[in-house]
Amino acid sequence: MENSQLAFDGSCNPTKAHGTAKACLFPPLTFCNGHGEALSMKNLSLTDASETADDLSLSAVASDAVELPHCLNSCPVGMANISIRKMYEQNPKMYEQYIRKQEPRPGEDRPPSAHFITPQQALKFCQNSLVPYEEREIVKYKKIYYVGEDAQKCSTLDSLNNYGNDDANGFYRIVKADHIAYRYEVIRLLGRGSFGQVIKAFDHRKRTFVALKIIRNQQPFHRQVCSEVNILSLLCRMDEENKSNTVRMIDHFTFRNHKCITFELLSISLYDVLRLSKYRGINLKVVRRFAFDILQCLDFLKRYGIIHCDLKPENIVLRQSDRTGVRVIDFGSSCVKGSRLYSYIQSRFYRAPEVILGCIYSTPIDMWSFGCILVELFTGNPLFPGVDETDQMALIIEMLGVPPPKLINGRRGSIFFDPDGKQQWP
Repeated sequence: MENSQLAFDGSCNPTKAHGTAKACLFPPLTFCNGHGEALSMKNLSLTDASETADDLSLSAVASDAVELPHCLNSCPVGMANISIRKMYEQNPKMYEQYIRKQEPRPGEDRPPSAHFITPQQALKFCQNSLVPYEEREIVKYKKIYYVGEDAQKCSTLDSLNNYGNDDANGFYRIVKADHIAYRYEVIRLLGRGSFGQVIKAFDHRKRTFVALKIIRNQQPFHRQVCSEVNILSLLCRMDEENKSNTVRMIDHFTFRNHKCITFELLSISLYDVLRLSKYRGINLKVVRRFAFDILQCLDFLKRYGIIHCDLKPENIVLRQSDRTGVRVIDFGSSCVKGSRLYSYIQSRFYRAPEVILGCIYSTPIDMWSFGCILVELFTGNPLFPGVDETDQMALIIEMLGVPPPKLINGRRGSIFFDPDGKQQWP
């Protein structure tokens, strides 16, 4: 699943909405499916599409109504920061002096709306909004943008699952309107997978929506996210002009023992587009436009020796709800050529034969997935919908024939083929 495109169409101004009226930033999106029928996203709810994806990562969902930060309308001069509001209510003169000091100087790279208070000020003005654990924690942060004043916060017990912040499986407890790192406001959960969770959040420093990935608090996932951050950092360095069609990482940090990554907030995935077409496929001209963007991404990754390892419709996401431009997301399984991290990779429908057969793999496995995706986008059905790996290999052989000997002789080849190269069933 968020930079000029962090929030919706890049021109989000949440102060335009008041009370129950919500601004509509999304023109209706219409595609034609393979049967010439129109497919509209105008009335898509914010939860419909995200709930259908098996492993949704960063996909926000388009809607007529745009969600606004929980505290926005109650803040003075449109500022989305409850901590600042409390200072204003209790001492208007201090507030005015503070605002004058916080305005950016000429040439300073900070938006005027990014007001903050110190931990000491937060403890003075917002103490009733902080649980005991936060009173000790907050002093570690230099700038406080948001404290989650009205959130129903978890009780924090020192002996219980990371001070009560985690569940028994190491997932962070998501509380609507609570803060993350005293900067991000939790809006809602976007998706949950084995790695952790992705939430839609409002960045009170930059005044924009982001997708925030919160990794599970378990050691194997800590190691995995380090690799992901390294690859995402490399992508940002090598793509300064932002033309590679890869998702943009904005920041990464640790909060309450959870590794976190913030991304630009995008629209819906190609899986959701297929679902909206009732799996009858998408117009070929639109598929070509998707294909061009995906190929640009794969060409970029190949140049720098990066293997995505999990290319599928769920991990290809529209930049905006009313455009056909897409980005490739979720580099959690990715690796650099020659330094493979995992032997069990790729979702089954899009898994290349060399991976199934345990051979050495490289960037061509992403091209295999790409081909499978294009067929599925046009027809509405997976090309090789195997129920298990044996069935997957049988479907591939039925359409393309027996793999060459160098693949059959792979580490796992004997599971699927006898010594004569004929398929066998376990």
